[in-house]
Amino acid sequence: MMQCTRCKKNKSLDEFYKRKQNKCGYRKPCIECHKEASKKYRENNKDKIDAYTLKNKIKIQKYAKEWYENNKDRVNQVNKEWKEKNKEKVKGYRKKYYYNNIDKIKSYRLENLEKTKEYRKKYRKENLDKIKKHLQEYYIKNKKDILKRNKQHYNDNKKNILEKQKKYYQENKEKVYESNKKWKEKNKDYLKKWYQEYKKYNRENLTDVYIRGILTSDGDLKSKDIPQILIDAKRNFIKLKQVVKGDDKHEK
Repeated sequence: MMQCTRCKKNKSLDEFYKRKQNKCGYRKPCIECHKEASKKYRENNKDKIDAYTLKNKIKIQKYAKEWYENNKDRVNQVNKEWKEKNKEKVKGYRKKYYYNNIDKIKSYRLENLEKTKEYRKKYRKENLDKIKKHLQEYYIKNKKDILKRNKQHYNDNKKNILEKQKKYYQENKEKVYESNKKWKEKNKDYLKKWYQEYKKYNRENLTDVYIRGILTSDGDLKSKDIPQILIDAKRNFIKLKQVVKGDDKHEK
């Protein structure tokens, strides 16, 4: 514990700035009082500070750069902790900066395309779990808006999207095959459950997929050769059978 020379309160040492030149190893005013005094000084001496900064710009920049290099880990840790405690504030700052400098940002990205691409690739590799968690949380929180936006984008750009998908598949058949194979191996249980629910849905709703399956089960017809009128007729026939069957049960 140590007493602050300004507010005269006894406070723990972590509430004081460190200072090697002092015997105790800390500044005498506490952090709170020191900040308040610094703020008042800046307000009362704005012109003086601006003039000094302008006159010694190179000297200040050099000192700041050297100090940062010597205290990089400490600075990064402090920044990281502050960002964790002030997520909404950081988000607001970034959003405001982006919209105020959108042309500048776009221009920089175009001029440094390869550099930006390499940085993003490196960042994704080093923060894969963090990115995955963030995307999952964002999707859950904004699912309705995302699905609506994706659907609208697909409808507006359907032709271009299908052409790109076709072109990519033609140029990367082996890559697509291997990727799908790995995903299926990794998600066997999910696929099994999804397929069971898919079959159940088709059966209960008598979808075209389900009706085509019935009509092609004997092997005489191919799915592509079945006209829609035949599918509709078969569906109506099944519905009629279900109604008759239901009436028979009711009479019994």
